[in-house]
Amino acid sequence: MKIKRLLTLVLSAALPVFVFAGGETGGDVLKVDAGNRASGMAGAYTAAGAGVESIFYNPAGMSSLLKTQFVYSHLFSYASMAVEQISFGKYVDTPLIEGTAGLSILYRHMPAISNADAKDAPVEFYDFVLAGVFANDMYSLIRDEFYKNLTFGINAKLIFENIGIYKATTYAADLGIKYAFPGSGFALGAAILNAGAPIKIISESAPLPLTARIGARYQFDFDADNHLDLALDYIHDFYDYPRAAFGIEDKLIDMLYLRLGINAPFDSRSAAFAAAGFGVKITQFEVDVTLNYTYKPVFINGFNVIESTHSAGMTVDLP
Repeated sequence: MKIKRLLTLVLSAALPVFVFAGGETGGDVLKVDAGNRASGMAGAYTAAGAGVESIFYNPAGMSSLLKTQFVYSHLFSYASMAVEQISFGKYVDTPLIEGTAGLSILYRHMPAISNADAKDAPVEFYDFVLAGVFANDMYSLIRDEFYKNLTFGINAKLIFENIGIYKATTYAADLGIKYAFPGSGFALGAAILNAGAPIKIISESAPLPLTARIGARYQFDFDADNHLDLALDYIHDFYDYPRAAFGIEDKLIDMLYLRLGINAPFDSRSAAFAAAGFGVKITQFEVDVTLNYTYKPVFINGFNVIESTHSAGMTVDLP
């Protein structure tokens, strides 16, 4: 009966996957693979996500954070594009509220575009997302033992775009759930992302990239010093073709993290990409600092072109 309740919740969250609408979207910064652990696993992070990096994949993953955590990452992309992410999360336990709360800023920018043969001023382009999240287990709402392993997360986002003298702002929300099967390394997750009003810049209005995600994760514990995470995601942007992502992370002696992943569309027109990365954790005075790096080649179909991106950053966990 409890498994039926879980399946009902997952299917309810994933129902929009079966609805497809074609068209162009705005707010493309919402499609950026944020975070080094998540991008190293090629975005297979719906069920594998933990801590503040899960904010843009499945906010329910924030519920695993019982400390204070800071994350910074810098993405070196192609076409001189760069993306910065700064995130913060903290477990809160007060008489009024109990759970995990966090904030994240995702900022994408590039050098100003100028034309030496024109009198127009250089055109600046940048956009950003400001996100606030809250996550907890469902047991806080429903006093049943089953719900201690079922978590939820809610994310509110402000999206801003700037192209030269033109500016646009809109709002969106995310909702996610995650269930960790007790006594096993298996977990399921589902999320609906970017549900919000269209964004209008100059005279054109476009919907946000409303996306449904369903994912599974299994952790193999080879021994006390070797833990392997396998993650598989189905990702459906309602205005695009669906994608599948598969990621692996091997954690060795709780100090070295090795990551691999591949993310591919179900059509032949969109770009596929692989990812590889690593992390090294240093512990001093009960503070954990993890330095991360991810390399991601993007295969652009139809042009026989491979573009490369690099991402580096760090995660700081305070006691």
